[in-house]
Amino acid sequence: MDNNENQQTNPEESTIRAEIPVFSAILSGIENCQRWITVVFFITLIAVVFFQVVNRYLIGIPVRWTADLAVTLFIWVGFLTASTSVRKMGHFRMVALVELFRGTMGRRLLELFSLLVILIVSLLLGYHGFRMAARGWFEMSAGLGIPMFWIFVSIPIASTTASLFCIERILLELLGRSDQDVLDAGGSNV
Repeated sequence: MDNNENQQTNPEESTIRAEIPVFSAILSGIENCQRWITVVFFITLIAVVFFQVVNRYLIGIPVRWTADLAVTLFIWVGFLTASTSVRKMGHFRMVALVELFRGTMGRRLLELFSLLVILIVSLLLGYHGFRMAARGWFEMSAGLGIPMFWIFVSIPIASTTASLFCIERILLELLGRSDQDVLDAGGSNV
């Protein structure tokens, strides 16, 4: 059976195969945005902590808001980095076990199981993070004087993008596509 006959007999798979490069390209844009935000937040975190250390230990005047800002930035950097690592397959998994099954259906099943667990955890984290962020409008950060929403909203944002990245990985596994296929289609390194 040639490729054209296969596409005619299974139009759903054909549609998914045609749309995954578009989906991956959109996710590449999201990933790049997250990376830039992470870099800016990380540089700001370093500057704030340096400022706090200089003020506290050299000048002797601690500045209260710097500790809260450093914690806020650290939370954002942590969640955004965790989300991006899902796309890069940098999440926690039993690599030694997966490598035992290299090139077999067992490897694919282990990868799919791992991705499904990550997807479930991301969705649960996103759900509870959204609820926490909604309650955060009614709490104020003591040092920054802003609603805690701006700190807590990092959880549902990162969980949503992690879920999208995970869905992309699941689709790629199910379709048997390699990362290079996505790169050739215009996506970033997934």
